[in-house]
Amino acid sequence: MAEDMEIMSHAACQFTLDNIWMGRMTSSTPKWKILAAMIFPPLLFIIEYVEDEDPTHEHEDGPSILDRITFYYTAPITKFMYSVVSHVLLIFIFSYMVLFELQPLSKESIGWSEGLMVLWIAILGLEEIRQMVGAGVMIQTWISNPWNILDIFIVALFEISFLIRLSLEKGFEKTDFQLIRILYCFTLILICYRTFPMFYLSKTMGPKIVMIWKMVGDVMFFLCILAVFVVAYGVPRLALTEPDSKFTPAYTEKVFRTPYWQMHGELLYLEEGEGPDLPWYVDFMEAGYMLLVNVMLLNLLIALFTFTIEHVQEHAHQYWSYYRYDVIQEYHDRPLGPGPLLLIGLVWKLWQHYGAENGDTSNNPFSE
Repeated sequence: MAEDMEIMSHAACQFTLDNIWMGRMTSSTPKWKILAAMIFPPLLFIIEYVEDEDPTHEHEDGPSILDRITFYYTAPITKFMYSVVSHVLLIFIFSYMVLFELQPLSKESIGWSEGLMVLWIAILGLEEIRQMVGAGVMIQTWISNPWNILDIFIVALFEISFLIRLSLEKGFEKTDFQLIRILYCFTLILICYRTFPMFYLSKTMGPKIVMIWKMVGDVMFFLCILAVFVVAYGVPRLALTEPDSKFTPAYTEKVFRTPYWQMHGELLYLEEGEGPDLPWYVDFMEAGYMLLVNVMLLNLLIALFTFTIEHVQEHAHQYWSYYRYDVIQEYHDRPLGPGPLLLIGLVWKLWQHYGAENGDTSNNPFSE
């Protein structure tokens, strides 16, 4: 990966990616013109285009009206902007659904927002399948991208949740419908997290997303070590303070709950003079646990975070260049279409690949 990052950060590579990103629009096209054309499509004719992929070769007559429309809507930057707007709209509609429209079928039929979400997310699932089986994309490469796995998980979770919702009998809706709310809310959380890759294109925000992703790995390492201390302290503490207790889920929860809150310094029973009168050896165990966890482990976690942030910041340009390449490649190959209209672009893409061009990838700069 380090070697790939060095290659991607080279000026020549970035120049090529800039041209691919803008499509047939000139590389000097300001972003406000592209945004304005999204709001008012006739403004796309004020944008300058080139008739070939070399931005230095401009023709006096310029491209035709049909070519201008094609060049604008097939540019990766245009697809990306439509995708961002579409994703934000997806979050708003999904939020509206879980807040105001999601009710048991015995009370209210499926609302417009939920029906739209079923169609929308199913189309996103078809697009993921197209990417997975598309020409020039190895399945190992597709799986290696964690955001692709997240996309499939979002689609599967939502569709399974919807099928469970339809299968619930009216007599069980009152007791089981909360499960549907939980599944839908968890799906919404993942959809919100799916916004993060869109920040990769920003030189400022992109490396910050990489920092967060790497710090998640640091947290997982920290939790593995913490689990050892929690069990080593929580089980003996509970055995010494409540020796005659019977096995229950609530009792087992105390093994982890008390050490967890003590890690955050929550010792309210000491401050308020409440709680059990603990033996001296339990107090000694508690003091040792808090010394190890609150002082040593938490500072270790902070040190790991600091090292990760400094490392990514030192190589910020390389990380930004590397992940920017992935985004540009994705949207170069992505069919056009905001929201459910992606289905039209998906059908066109499939026809273009399997019908019109019979799988020809000669015009794909990423297939070389």
